[in-house]
Amino acid sequence: MLHAANRIGRPHRSRCERKEKKLDIRVGRFPFLGNGKAIALGEDRGLVKVISDKATGQLIGAHMIGAEVTELIQGYVVAMNLETTEEELMHTVFPHPTLSEMMKEAALDAYGRVLNIYSRAFLDFHHPLNPSVNHKRTPKYFALRNSVPTD
Repeated sequence: MLHAANRIGRPHRSRCERKEKKLDIRVGRFPFLGNGKAIALGEDRGLVKVISDKATGQLIGAHMIGAEVTELIQGYVVAMNLETTEEELMHTVFPHPTLSEMMKEAALDAYGRVLNIYSRAFLDFHHPLNPSVNHKRTPKYFALRNSVPTD
């Protein structure tokens, strides 16, 4: 765990271990920008990424960057220790609105079934690090945030 302005958590097998075992992986991602609770907290910068074995669906890693991820990462640790699959995670009920539901959304994204976000092209264009966009003036940014400008 790294504690800073944005926290980072990442339990996973190393790349060397994955290559050694010749695991074919599937990756799902979900941004904080698509989570209602993160938006309500004013903490919409961050990402949840889940890594699983393509053949078995077993979770083999996760990365979380953003607010309160140190409170969430243990969910993936427990799931990995219990050899949970992505499908089991996708069928788990997560309360709404909570930050923890991003864990399920990331698993859904690995299969192209994410529920609460626009397309990846939209996210790439509107990413906070994209210098070609004034994010505070972009209409789609406001629609996604479901809020009024505060500047």
